[in-house]
Amino acid sequence: MTLISSSLYAEATGGPWVAPPSYSQEVAAVPPSTRPAPTPIAPAPKAEEEDKLSSGTGYFVTNSGHIVTNHHVVKSCSTIAVFSGDQPAAEGRLIGSDETNDLAVLKTDLKLTKVANIRIGARLGDPIAVFGYPLSQVLASSGNFTLGNITALAGMRDDTRHLQISAPVQAGNSGGPLLDASGNLVGTIISKLNAMRVVQATGDMPQNVNFAIKSSVVASFLESRGISYETNATSNALAPADLADHAKALSVMILCK
Repeated sequence: MTLISSSLYAEATGGPWVAPPSYSQEVAAVPPSTRPAPTPIAPAPKAEEEDKLSSGTGYFVTNSGHIVTNHHVVKSCSTIAVFSGDQPAAEGRLIGSDETNDLAVLKTDLKLTKVANIRIGARLGDPIAVFGYPLSQVLASSGNFTLGNITALAGMRDDTRHLQISAPVQAGNSGGPLLDASGNLVGTIISKLNAMRVVQATGDMPQNVNFAIKSSVVASFLESRGISYETNATSNALAPADLADHAKALSVMILCK
C-alpha cells in the first residue's frame, strides 16, 4: 500500500524497484526493456477530504503488539490508526523501517489473539491465502480473503526477495499477510503487475500476477530491529473457512493521515 490514490507506478529503470518520492502522480516511463514493472498496491482512499485518508493492511508478529506492514504504506503518514476486530482504533507508532525492502514495523497497545508464525522456504505451487482490507471505501470493511498458489519463487527481473502469487490483490492489500495452507506466514503482500502497461507492451492482459516479500526477508528485518518472532510453524492444513478466521485474527487495517 502506498499513498497514491488511483494512479499507478511504473518502474522507470531496469534496476531493482525503489519507492518513488511521491505516489500521487503516475510515472509514465516504460522500462527500456519494455517489460512492465510491478505496481505497488496503493492504500485505498477513504474519502475525498482536504486531509486525505488512505488505508492498508498489516499483521501482528509479537504478543507485545508489533505489526509488520510495507514501508510505502506508512512513509508519508502524519498519524497512523490501527484497527483490529471490534476494538476501538489504536495509535500505531512507527519504530522501524526499511525502504529498500519496503518493510516497516509499528507498535500498538491493541489486544491480540494471534500472531504470525514465520515459515522460511515456501515451495513452487504451494497453496496460499491472502487477507487484507482492499478498497475499504467500496468493499467490506471487515476484510477480504482470497486463495491462490505460489507461481514463481522470484519476482520481476528474477528478484529473489519476492514471490509471485496468483491470489487476487487490490489497492489496500499492501502490507498484508501471505499465508500457507496451515496458516504460517510465507510473505508480505507488496505489489501487482501493471496490467495496463503489459497490454500496451504486449497486447495481452495479464491475470493475477502479484508479488509478496519472502518471509526470510521479513525475518531478517525483524532481527535487525531486535524484535523476536514466532517460528513454531505447523504442517496441519486448515479448511479454507478456518484459515480465513486465522488470517483475520492476526491482521489489522491501517489508516494513514
